[in-house]
Amino acid sequence: MKYLVVLISLCLFLGTAGSALGQETDAFSKYEAKKKNPVLAVGAAWLVPSLGHAYANAWWPRGATFLGLFVVSVAIYVGSESISGALPLIGFRIWEFVDAYGATKAYNKRLAKKYGVQLVLYENKPYLQIAYRF
Repeated sequence: MKYLVVLISLCLFLGTAGSALGQETDAFSKYEAKKKNPVLAVGAAWLVPSLGHAYANAWWPRGATFLGLFVVSVAIYVGSESISGALPLIGFRIWEFVDAYGATKAYNKRLAKKYGVQLVLYENKPYLQIAYRF
């Protein structure tokens, strides 16, 4: 009888631990499926102004601001008679690329926090840590 209770307790413990491990793996799978590529966001912003922010789920107000800055800087460039009119356009575009990259990294960080996934440096090598709250 005593061994039967120990065996049942062990089976219940292993079943609970196995399901928790499965939930951690499921959380990591969801994180991997939903995370965004920052380089792709920069490429999208290069193709169409503010598309990188839309990709990173940061279109309002950041993407809308960069779209407005793009329109204004194009108007300045078209209205100017010298090449110096292109400087605001070039500056805002570079700023948009950097910001789209950062917005995507911030999105991935929020997503990792939501699913309990933590990327940590250990002895200068990245490793993945998954936490699950019961």
